[in-house]
Amino acid sequence: MPAQNLVYLFAAYTIIWIVLFGYIVFLSQQVGDLRNQLEALRRGRGASTPAGAHTGPPPGGERDLGR
Repeated sequence: MPAQNLVYLFAAYTIIWIVLFGYIVFLSQQVGDLRNQLEALRRGRGASTPAGAHTGPPPGGERDLGR
């Protein structure tokens, strides 16, 4: 295998690792932003409602109209 091909192989692997590292950093920033937004929503909702409680209309979107 000529030495010139090894240079291209090394360059290709280097570029792939740099792109992969950048993507992981980008994803970690997105996860951090989502966590901050979720915490802000939880603070805005108040501590009186448990984290898993459903406070909206009943499932199916129908409301009880006394029928």
